[in-house]
Amino acid sequence: MRHPAAILPTAFVFILLLSFMVPALSAAPAPSSGVRAGAGLQLLKPGRPVGPPPAGDIRDIKGPLPIQTGNPLLIWSLGGLAALLVLGLLFMWWWKKYHRRQRAMQAHEVALAMLEEAKGLKDPAQARVFAARVADILRGYIEDRFFLSARRQTTREFISSLTDGTRAVPPELAAHGRDLHTWLEHCDMAKFACYAPSPETMEEMEKAVRNFIELTRLPDDENKKKKKNKKNKKQNPFAAGSPLPL
Repeated sequence: MRHPAAILPTAFVFILLLSFMVPALSAAPAPSSGVRAGAGLQLLKPGRPVGPPPAGDIRDIKGPLPIQTGNPLLIWSLGGLAALLVLGLLFMWWWKKYHRRQRAMQAHEVALAMLEEAKGLKDPAQARVFAARVADILRGYIEDRFFLSARRQTTREFISSLTDGTRAVPPELAAHGRDLHTWLEHCDMAKFACYAPSPETMEEMEKAVRNFIELTRLPDDENKKKKKNKKNKKQNPFAAGSPLPL
């Protein structure tokens, strides 16, 4: 004999089905007074008119539902914000690309670009400013190209660090140590001794620094290096015994 608890799920399912069947049976339409109980479906004879449907049996279709367009101001505001967001993303992409290109510039490219901008200072009234600017460009190039501290040192300290043997000096820079000393002394005279270089001296300053940068620049590849060597087969711009004209 089965345990009473084992038949509880079956009884529950049976009661649930019965609860759905009883309302459906009770809701069945009762036969009309004109039709006998148990009578089957009566077919109309051909040509016999059909009577009017009972009131409320057929309803007309409802009209189209109105579409909620919302607040036009809100829609335009959201569209404007979306456009600003797209423009902001495009600007950020351009800004990162521009700065990535700027960071990728080599030391000689930066120095030559700054030297080109300094041409606007080659005026007798701004001769001292031009000399100081060119000296800063040269020191910055040496620091960025050879990874040596040059901006925060005086000329004597910088030249001493190249010749005292306390640190390894690249051969490209060591070959021009004496001549750099002579040239930087001229710049110091313009900065601290109220010496105004002549237009010819300023022109020689620019040419000397430009040639020094071209001779010591980091080559991009072997082909460019060969072209550069052919182009720069000339006398050392800082040749000893040929100081810049005063």
